[in-house]
Parts: sequence; C-alpha cells; structure tokens
Amino acid sequence: MLLLMIERGMPIDMVLAADTGMEFPEMYRHWDQVEQYLYHKRGLKLTILRHPKGFEWLMFDQPKERQSFIDLRNKLGVPLYGNGWPSMKVRWCTGQLKTHLIDKEVSRLKKEYQILHYVGIAADEPERIKGEQYPLVDWGITEAQALQICYDRGFDWGGLYEIYHRCSCWCCPLQRID
Repeated sequence: MLLLMIERGMPIDMVLAADTGMEFPEMYRHWDQVEQYLYHKRGLKLTILRHPKGFEWLMFDQPKERQSFIDLRNKLGVPLYGNGWPSMKVRWCTGQLKTHLIDKEVSRLKKEYQILHYVGIAADEPERIKGEQYPLVDWGITEAQALQICYDRGFDWGGLYEIYHRCSCWCCPLQRID
C-alpha cells in the first residue's frame, strides 16, 4: 500500500509500525529497507511503536487487576500475573502489542491534527474492515497482488513469505503448521 501511495503521489506525513519484540530478524531488516525507501522518496522515517514493558512482561509478569480475572485465576489455581502464551482463542498479543498501540497513537494525533488513517488491509479481507481508510480495498488489490507489487519493487522480507503465509511474530499461534 505504501509503495503505491508514494507512486500515486498521495500525501503521507507519517508511517506507523508496531514492533512486538518477537519479530523475525528479517522483519527488522525489511523495516530498515522500507525506511530507506521512504526517506529517499519523502524524507520520512518510520515511527515504530513498542509496548513500554514488552511481550515477555505481558506474558509472564503483568499483574491481573480486574476482580473477575482474579476470581477465575484463583478458582483455576493459576498465578495472578502474566497472560501466558498467546493462543488461537486468547490473542492478547495482537491487541496489546499492535492494535492498541496504533489506535492510541492515531487517537493522540487526531487530537492535534486533521488526519486520514490508512490501513493496509487488502480487498480479499473484507471481514477486517472497521471504518478507516483502506486504499488496497478501494483499488481492488488482493493480498497476493499486493505481495507481488512489493516483490516487483525489490521488497521481499528476506524470504519470510516463501516460508510463511504471513510475516507474524516467530511465536504466533495463528501461523499455519505447514
């Protein structure tokens, strides 16, 4: 999406990404490549958001404060801290380490500026659309087409998409077993 926005001359003032702290090394190198391109084309750097305490604190040490959580954990005989490994049904990681951080930053920016928030969801992911601006959807570009556009322009995530269906955290419970 970003590449096409630049090519189409669309205004871009900031590019946000969320670092869970559990990314593959290839993803960090990819972000460096994107930032170099973005700086060359628009004089901008990536804004990388990170949870102040990180994945491991959330997984092992975050104290439970809501009484319903405390009661349930006491009933089950499990510790009153940490979220444990993320799972298919309990994806605390996506919310805490990605979407909440981005939403919080976008809300902060909306108080200071009149902004449009573009999200890189593709045309074949309609269930993920939630009211922001989705250029790939507007342009009718699917995930596969978007990936090919990136490959055609030299962005290959260090080969991660040749191994994985999605470039998620290395420990993502949603990653396909194959």
